Amino acid sequence: MKQESLLRIRIIFIAIVVLAFLLMVRLFFVQIVHGEEFKEKADNQYITTSSNLFLRGSIFFQEKSGHLVSAATLQSGYIVAIKPGLIKDPQETFRAINEKIPINEEEFFEKVSKINDPYEEIARRVSEEDGKTIRDLDIDGVSIYKEQWRYYPGENKASHILGFVGFQGDVQTGRYGVERYYNDILSRNNSALYVNFFAELFSNITDSILKGENPREGNIILTLEPHVQAYVEN
Repeated sequence: MKQESLLRIRIIFIAIVVLAFLLMVRLFFVQIVHGEEFKEKADNQYITTSSNLFLRGSIFFQEKSGHLVSAATLQSGYIVAIKPGLIKDPQETFRAINEKIPINEEEFFEKVSKINDPYEEIARRVSEEDGKTIRDLDIDGVSIYKEQWRYYPGENKASHILGFVGFQGDVQTGRYGVERYYNDILSRNNSALYVNFFAELFSNITDSILKGENPREGNIILTLEPHVQAYVEN
C-alpha cells in the first residue's frame, strides 16, 4: 500500500513537472517569439477604433548571396481625425495642427463645420513621430488612429510581377500579380484583436510547439535577383 501511494505521488510530481515545462515553453513563444506580433495587436486595439489595422505578409527578392531584399512590406503611421462637435476653437485648432503637419485649410474648415458628424479625417499616413506630437497637443476633439499600408521599397521595380493590393468591397486584398496569386498566404486575419494572455498561454500548447502557427500564413520569397531585375528594366 505504501509503495502504491509513493508511486502515485511520483506520477503526480512528474505530471506537474511536465506541465510546468510545457507552460514555460508556451510562455517563451508568447512573450519572445510572438511578442512583437501581440504588441502590435494590442496597440491596434488600443489606438484604432474606427477600423481594423491592415495586416499582411511581406514579399522579398533574393540576391545571389541569399540575402533577402524587401519587395513589398507594410509601413505604419497615423490617421489624424476630428470630432467637430468637440472643437471649441476651430481657428486655433487648425493653427496648432498645421504647425506640426501641413493640412489643407479649406478642407479642414469644411469638415469642422459638420457639427453632427462624429468622425472626420483631416490627415492620413502621418509619421509615427508627427502622430505622437499631435497626440501630445491634447486638443479636445482631435484623435489619432494607428494605420498601416502596403509599401513597395523598390517603387516600380518588378511591379508587373509583384502586382498590387486594392479594395474588394471593404477588404484590402491582392488584386494582381504575386499579391493576388499568393493572397491566401499573405493575408492575415485581424478580426480578433484582443489577445487573452491566459487563453493564449493554455491553448493548443502541443500544436504551437510541434506545428507552429497557421501554416497558411507567411511571407513570400521570390527567386528574382533584384540587381538583375533593375538592369533588365533599365
